Order: sequence, then C-alpha cells, then structure tokens
Amino acid sequence: MARQRVSERTFIDATGNEVDRMEQATGARYTLVKQTGKDAKGEPIYGAEHVFDQQIGSAGALPTMFGIFGFWTKVGNVANSVLNDKDSPGTIDDAAMDIEDFIKQAETGVWREAGEGAARGPKYDNGLLGEVVVMVVGAAAKGDAAHYTARLAADKNYRAKVVARDDIRAKYREEAAKRGIAKPEVSAESLA
Repeated sequence: MARQRVSERTFIDATGNEVDRMEQATGARYTLVKQTGKDAKGEPIYGAEHVFDQQIGSAGALPTMFGIFGFWTKVGNVANSVLNDKDSPGTIDDAAMDIEDFIKQAETGVWREAGEGAARGPKYDNGLLGEVVVMVVGAAAKGDAAHYTARLAADKNYRAKVVARDDIRAKYREEAAKRGIAKPEVSAESLA
C-alpha cells in the first residue's frame, strides 16, 4: 500500500511566486496537503490545507540553497513527528500547529531540540482532556472528569481513541485557548 502524501515542497522567489529550479529560488514553501477526492482514473487529488513560506536569501547562493533544503527538512520532521506518533498520531491540523509553534520559537532564537529523533505527537494534558470528554459526551458520560482523567492516564489505547476524535481535539483547543494555553503541551499544574 502506498503512503498517503501529506506535503508538497516548492521553490519560491522574493515575491512568493513558485519557480522551477532551486537556483532561481530565494525561499521555500512547505504545504501540508489533504486528499480531497479522486480523479477519473482513481488517482488521489490533494488540496492545500496549510502553507508555510520562508524567505532564505539571494537566488543561486549556496547558503540559500542549503537553507531551502534545511527548511523543508526541519518542518517536515516536525510534521512527521506529529503524524507518525505510534501511540497517538496527530492530524494535519495538529502538525500545522506544531510547525507554527516551531517557527515562532525559531524566529526568537529558540531552536527546539527536546524530543527530536523520536516520533511524538501533541502533548495533551489528561486533566483538561478528561474535562473535555465529559463536555463532549454530555449525559452519556459514565463518570466525572476525574474518572476520565484516571482512565486516560492508565489506558493508552483508550487515550489514543479519545485524541483521534476530531470533536475532542477541537473542543480541547477551544478550552485550552479559553485558559490561555497556546497548544496542547502543558502540565496539570499550569491549569490550576
């Protein structure tokens, strides 16, 4: 079975227009894509979901060409660490959120190294996640937030099923934003 494509890499000039060759490029574009359908031959059709442009330097300069390749490699690694997490694979939206976070940190001089070399997805706080489960399932809940928090901590398979649901992830992001949490990577203490 062929792997599903999740990204496109293109060369761009100083105005953000695509160019054909690396030697013509002043920057790079990394696009996270999602399959939107199939063509008449049954081949997948992909649409852009999230686009990341980075200007690097002068066209044709060796540091620019290395920078383009490095940009694609680094943001691709960030995306893959989310999408290929063995316990809790993330979505294209989760990968985009981690890429945005990495770029913001890198622009301030912070190069995230922790966790590199090992696949990892977004880090969800089990306490908040337990509250979100109760919110989403409503009257069908079989316990309170503490019950679900304990279950999420004890059962990796259950946790993976919970964070795989789009409605849970969306509600988690909404609740995290209300509490001033930029992304799902916080400790329980910071939510108190």
